[in-house]
Amino acid sequence: EVREPRIAETRDVDVLVIGGGPAGLIAATACARGGRAVMLVDEEPRAGGSLNWWPSDPGADPDTLARVAIQAGVELRLSTSAVGIYDPWEDASGASGAQPARRREPPVVLLASSEGVERVHPRRTVIATGRHEGMSAFEDNDCPGVIELRAACVLLSHGVLPGERVAVAGEGALVDALAERLRAEGAELIGPVTEAALVEATGRACVEGCVIEEAGRRVTYACDAVVVSPPTSAVYELAAQAGVEVAFSGTGFELGVGDAGATAAPDVRAVGWVQGPAVASLDAVREASEAAAAAIVGELAS
Repeated sequence: EVREPRIAETRDVDVLVIGGGPAGLIAATACARGGRAVMLVDEEPRAGGSLNWWPSDPGADPDTLARVAIQAGVELRLSTSAVGIYDPWEDASGASGAQPARRREPPVVLLASSEGVERVHPRRTVIATGRHEGMSAFEDNDCPGVIELRAACVLLSHGVLPGERVAVAGEGALVDALAERLRAEGAELIGPVTEAALVEATGRACVEGCVIEEAGRRVTYACDAVVVSPPTSAVYELAAQAGVEVAFSGTGFELGVGDAGATAAPDVRAVGWVQGPAVASLDAVREASEAAAAAIVGELAS
């Protein structure tokens, strides 16, 4: 059956928050409490983002944050993806007139879910999309049993131990939390060592060991899993479409973000992990998200 094309329905909201992790939930709740009509979208079926797989007590419950957001008046749309952000100059019937040098009106955000697609016109947009994991460069990094840090955390959150003898390579609070959790679950650990110290994973059908550089010499360890924390990059694609500046840092792409999440696009703010590695702890995420929400509420009230 061939169906006639139809124009997607259009919604107007004060604030659209893209990303339902702790940053997005906190920012959305604060905006709603400030009297704004807020929609939050996330492609996952459960809100909370990293809170759902953080290997130690993250200091907040994802379901509680989601419930508080809904009680504040946030329209929470799960299993819904923001698939594009574009200039209203490109209207539903195609671009009309000369293309402006910069977007002069709030953007149009295209949402997609099992119910179809929808166009949203937000007066303010909050990008809370988190970070991509990169790739670590070492020999046989694609051997089965080599997994990145976040994947190991997700496995643990579902009660699956990545291995019985696990080599961990990386640095930071999440690496430390994972290492502590692995030990608590009975795994024997090698490391954590720096990512640069990991030279090679050994084994054919699966990981059987790894080679680590220690004090100028290479040492081989037996293990059945290698967990690596590679460099990360902001999930920048939607932000770039909205007019936010993006620059390569040497290890990944980062957004140009100022005070209270401000960006080069005056109607777009970025909060949480997408702001950069410095915004990692829940306290830092909360502070950044609440500052951005306060700025938005103030702008829309003036």
